[in-house]
This record gives sequence, structure tokens and C-alpha cells, in this order.
Amino acid sequence: MPGSANPVAKLPGFKAVHYQPVKYAATHKQAFGGCAGQLELTSAALHFRCSHQADLDIPVSSIAGTHKDGVVLASGEKYHFLIAHQTKGQVEMIFNQWLNNARQSHQASGESSSRKGSG
Repeated sequence: MPGSANPVAKLPGFKAVHYQPVKYAATHKQAFGGCAGQLELTSAALHFRCSHQADLDIPVSSIAGTHKDGVVLASGEKYHFLIAHQTKGQVEMIFNQWLNNARQSHQASGESSSRKGSG
């Protein structure tokens, strides 16, 4: 049957453990303009590449939570983005879903690696 390769994923309440990296054309918003580049959200980190500024590589472990259209770090620093062809509400949803999934992925990988180390 086409489309039924993973029927478990269609069950209500089931969430995939591994988060697939997603790339977006985005602009890192700053006080005076911004920098257009590529935003990549992975299970391990937020990566942003732009030719006019240093790359951002922010591990999920250092992110305290989402903040509007971006993230806030444990240090209090905030990073906000415009994502091409997305409304501000959609961008907020993208960050919320990504961070929740990335944290679940980290918890699952942490549990399996701690099991491997015992013995």
C-alpha cells in the first residue's frame, strides 16, 4: 500500500523520536535591519548562516524556550527571525514545534545512551 510505510506514525498521540532537519530562507532580525540567510533547525541545534555576520550555532541545550518568532537562551539573549513565505504566527508555531520535537529527541537519545553505558 502506498503511503503506509510507517502506520504507527499516523496513530493519534504518536510522535516521531527523530526530528528531520529543516532549512528555511530566513532573515535574522536585528535592531538595525537584519541579515538574510539560511536557517536550519535540527534535533541538536539552531543554525543560521548569513554572509554579513558570524554564523549562529545554538545548541538546543542552551535554549531556555521560544520567544515569539524566535528563541531565548538561558543567558537571556533573544534571537528572532522572519521566515520567507510564513506569517509571524506560522513562524512562532515552527519554533514551538521544532523545540518540542528537538527536546523529545534529546531525551530519547539520552535515555538510550545512558542504557548503553550501564554495564
